[in-house]
Amino acid sequence: ISSWKPSCEYSTESFQRLFAFGRNLLAEGLLSVLYQNSYVLVIGRFFSAEVTGLYFLAKKISNLISNQLTGAVQNASFPALSTLQDNNKALLHKYRQIMQIMMFIIAPVMGALAALSPLIFELVFDEKWHKAVPYLQLLCIVGALYPLHALNINLLNVKGRSDLVFKIGLIKKAISLLLLFLSIPFGVFAIVLSQVLGTFLALIPNTYFSSKLVDYSLFTQVKDALKPIISALVASGIAWLFVDTVPLGSYLLLFIAICVGLLFYLGLCLLTRAEGLFFIFDKLVLRFKEK
Repeated sequence: ISSWKPSCEYSTESFQRLFAFGRNLLAEGLLSVLYQNSYVLVIGRFFSAEVTGLYFLAKKISNLISNQLTGAVQNASFPALSTLQDNNKALLHKYRQIMQIMMFIIAPVMGALAALSPLIFELVFDEKWHKAVPYLQLLCIVGALYPLHALNINLLNVKGRSDLVFKIGLIKKAISLLLLFLSIPFGVFAIVLSQVLGTFLALIPNTYFSSKLVDYSLFTQVKDALKPIISALVASGIAWLFVDTVPLGSYLLLFIAICVGLLFYLGLCLLTRAEGLFFIFDKLVLRFKEK
């Protein structure tokens, strides 16, 4: 039916353009797989299998929440934002909205997980896994900051600068691996602390190029993330105090603690006028009016 028929045509120009972009992402992806498993490999080499299993469980739980939520937003937003590649003002505006919404969602989830992890482990896991709680609580800090890292990398990809993604990846991994090996003599808890420190240090190269390309500086990004982070810290502390002081059954206690923490979080975000809350509220109101 169609007048078009397949032909043996080959575009060298298209291949060179696409390969120049894709090869950097391929190299970064391969290095990331090796890096992400390096902590488990090092802990398994220098410490017991039990401790390695505890760390691995804590890491998996932390990643399951922060990485999956952020990855879903990245995949959904990348095609749409690519249409704004050459409009820095519009691109910055949209990315700030995405950052504020992501931090509004991720910060309370990771804060609640850190505060309530002792109770959650008591309900879900055998007693032998309870020693993983301190590791998970520290890794929740890493998870809470993950959107800041991932969305900066996504921004570079939207701008077509996969070369910078690869270079930044090398810098971050070099810093983190150095901290990893320096912390080995002090035990697994120190290794997890080094991971937290590496996460904060990695914000510097991550945000440097975002500042250069679209004027999205580290200061502005911290400002966008600060309101939900502070609100989540306070709300999580209140939820933790509630669990620690109120004598109730475990399941009921967990449910009420989550509700109390959520109410305080939303109240604090409303009080501080956290932008992510109002973006979501405006979208819901608009969708309701359309229906």
